[in-house]
Amino acid sequence: MSSEDFYNSNDSKFKSFTAQIDKSLKGFEYSTEWADLISALGRLIKVIQSNAKTGYVPRSFLIGKRIAQCLHPALPPGVHCKALECYDAIFRTIGLERLALDLPIYGSGLFALLGLSAMTVKPPLFDIFEEHLLPLGTSLHPAFMGLLQGILPGLEQGAEFSERGNRMMEMFCAAVGPKFFYTCLWKLLIDVPSVRHFGISFVINRFNKRKSIMEQDFIYGLDRHILLESLCCLFGDSVLLVQRDALDFLQIALPIHLHASSSMTIADGPLSAAELSALCSCALSILLQRDASLNRRLFAWLRGSQLVEIVRSDCSSVTINQPVSLALSVLGDSPKLAEYIASQPHPSVENNQVAQNCYFSLYSRDILIDAVRRIIRSPTSLSLQNPSNQIWIPGHSTVKSLLNNMATERNIAERPFRIVTGLLDRSDLGGSIIECLLPEILWYTYAQFHVLQQRSDAWFSNDAATLIGSDMLCQFKMRTVNDATECEQSAVENISNMIMDHVRAKDSTKPLSLRKFVNTVRVHTCCVHECTLLAWGLVVGLN
Repeated sequence: MSSEDFYNSNDSKFKSFTAQIDKSLKGFEYSTEWADLISALGRLIKVIQSNAKTGYVPRSFLIGKRIAQCLHPALPPGVHCKALECYDAIFRTIGLERLALDLPIYGSGLFALLGLSAMTVKPPLFDIFEEHLLPLGTSLHPAFMGLLQGILPGLEQGAEFSERGNRMMEMFCAAVGPKFFYTCLWKLLIDVPSVRHFGISFVINRFNKRKSIMEQDFIYGLDRHILLESLCCLFGDSVLLVQRDALDFLQIALPIHLHASSSMTIADGPLSAAELSALCSCALSILLQRDASLNRRLFAWLRGSQLVEIVRSDCSSVTINQPVSLALSVLGDSPKLAEYIASQPHPSVENNQVAQNCYFSLYSRDILIDAVRRIIRSPTSLSLQNPSNQIWIPGHSTVKSLLNNMATERNIAERPFRIVTGLLDRSDLGGSIIECLLPEILWYTYAQFHVLQQRSDAWFSNDAATLIGSDMLCQFKMRTVNDATECEQSAVENISNMIMDHVRAKDSTKPLSLRKFVNTVRVHTCCVHECTLLAWGLVVGLN
């Protein structure tokens, strides 16, 4: 809705003002260099200022378009500063009420300027944000996503105006409402990867570790599903710093024991075990990076080993802030901790270590097992960057595309094994879950072996339709422990043959090893068969 709709087009002042605006806009059409743009903007500013008492600006759509064109990154800072002067003149003329309605018109060029502007442009831009946009308060809601996306690049640490940018973010948070602000921020981190580092760093820096989570629950926003989806996207981001900050947020704001607390709500409701399991499966993708700092943060979240401060009073009534592990602060003198200590054959004297083991057993173990099962059953569900395993072959574009697709499929198929291997590096984590995961791992191994066999048969038989036209990763139906009726009678023999074929293929390059292998199989056939039966017994639920 334009300004002309609010005023009588037969008014002589309105006609005169419109004619002057049309004349000044002609200057933009005949501009051939940046100096002409500065002159055209100067004439437009004079026309608006000379009619400031009218309280409106005609041709708002065309004016917004022309000024936005003057904010192109390729133009010099002088043009940008002159365009900001024009925005200032317009906003002073139309007032806050009219600006709230016309903000989408002028914001299309104004919001995106901060990240690409020169240092001389940033101060007047901040002035416009603080003087004209901040007083709008909740009227900013319809356009706030665009405004927030434009402000976040100004939070770069070490930059000259980073402090002013952070201060302005806090003021906008108070103006639009903290919960609405953080809802928009989490949604923005889903849609715009380029601002993820700035956004999650702002969240981490504004979280007060000395306050309880309940006192700052506004940081979760209004919808927990947006929060969880945003965190999953952060774990799948290609920037290591983004993943690190996301893990830090989990440790301080989403400890894994929250799902067991019925009184604790996250945004619009309690956090269920299923939602936390889905979040944990995305967090486990961190293990694919094989980065020690990321792994340490992930394991600390699972075991509750991150340090928190608790207030204690000594005999002289002096309060002391004592750092202890989160697990010990949560369990404390809980009877569950005493029961866990009593159940251990060799109880440790280290309170923190015992509390962490108990914390993992009570809150994390089942969540972790379910998260790994999710990954095994659907390796493609992880929100990760597509692997770039490219094979260079001169010519033969069809063969090259085929081999690249197979390399990508193999990379995806390896994800569950690499994640389980990363967990097994920590015996206190992997050792306690591998027994429950063994059936799924065996089925998944057999499924991938089946896929490789089909690939091999199709390759040597020149069956291009099978190689190119089907997604073989999805053809084999995964079995679970509960699907005992689907288990084949020859499953044990199939897995035995799979292991033997693998050893034969691996040893085929050694002249005497195959003969030695065959003799070994003859001697130990009974042992191999019994071990396989024992493993398969777990699959079908036999004792």
